[in-house]
Amino acid sequence: MTPELMSKMIENGKAAFEPVVKLNAISKEAVETLSKQQVELAREYMDMGVKSVETLTAAKDPQTLVEAQVEMAKAFGDKVVAQAEAYAKLAAATQQKVASWAEETMQSNAANVQAAVKTAAKTVA
Repeated sequence: MTPELMSKMIENGKAAFEPVVKLNAISKEAVETLSKQQVELAREYMDMGVKSVETLTAAKDPQTLVEAQVEMAKAFGDKVVAQAEAYAKLAAATQQKVASWAEETMQSNAANVQAAVKTAAKTVA
């Protein structure tokens, strides 16, 4: 095995690891964003629980209580829908990034393989 071929193999090994690092960065970003969104939703659940108890203790009659609970439920439902939309946007953005990453990686690998084959052919010839 020639030094040129060995050098090319080392270079290809390093190049093969780069896509893994890029994919990891995409995954990390998605998980961090998702975690923040989930913490926010948990906070909303806790706030609703506190408001529910406050409403229950402040209500003077059943009608007032029901009206307040309906208003609270609607506001909370709107927040849950907004969170679901944020999850869907995150999933779509992450899917697009992974698709771009996969395409870029396939093209890079194909170019690396072609270069390696040419180098090996020169070495054999």
